[in-house]
Amino acid sequence: MTMDPRMAARRSRVAEGRAKTDLRRVMLLAAAAALVGGFIWLLTSPYMSVQRIVTYGADNSNVAAILTQEGVTEGRPLIAIRAGSVAERLEQDPWIADAAVELVFPNLVEVTVAERVGAAWIDVGQQWAQVARDGVVVGYAPAPPADAAVVRLVAPDPGLGEPLTDDLVVGAVTFVGALPAPLMPGVTIGEDGGEVWARVADRPVRLGTATDMAAKAAAVAAVVQATDGGIIDVIAPSRPAVRPGESPRDDNPQVEVESNG
Repeated sequence: MTMDPRMAARRSRVAEGRAKTDLRRVMLLAAAAALVGGFIWLLTSPYMSVQRIVTYGADNSNVAAILTQEGVTEGRPLIAIRAGSVAERLEQDPWIADAAVELVFPNLVEVTVAERVGAAWIDVGQQWAQVARDGVVVGYAPAPPADAAVVRLVAPDPGLGEPLTDDLVVGAVTFVGALPAPLMPGVTIGEDGGEVWARVADRPVRLGTATDMAAKAAAVAAVVQATDGGIIDVIAPSRPAVRPGESPRDDNPQVEVESNG
């Protein structure tokens, strides 16, 4: 049977149209694949990989070692770094109170840490613990360094990176941490006669109970600046007093020191 030439021509045109449509689809898919592949190549290329790591605020913490452990190293693609996870890992360092990691495309990693500030050394039994101002243990040593602030109250060891739980010791650390930096070296704190006493700038300081310690530290700083010698009494921090004497056992009349606050 012979096909009508017009029908044959029509079928041929339809077949050609389908072929062209299929070809366009293939070409579009190939172009899309090439585009995606090129984009992926760009993201993983040296141009979009770590070339610089800048760290801010790290003095006592071991930021570099932690970054290496987390794979934040030169040559690694930025898209392979999970900034939030790295920041959480950094905050496991007892010295680091807060951390932020920012990926700055195309090739920069910025790390900012807020470190704790060491306040005093505490006797925890078999060793001494260095404690930050917020009461967190940041390190250990067989003995405190020379001229370090020392709390001579035995406290249970909460563990590295954990906060102290003893209220008396926490209060002592709060007092030391609230002192101006020039007054912190050589400070000692202990108990005498059921009260908390300290020695600041080589002067005895009667603290009483371990309450209002930040206010008591401010009062002591003002008295040290305003007077020379004598026992400082800040049981009532709003009304600091000084009495003659060189030890907690000296029993002499108190002289109030005018407060500026």
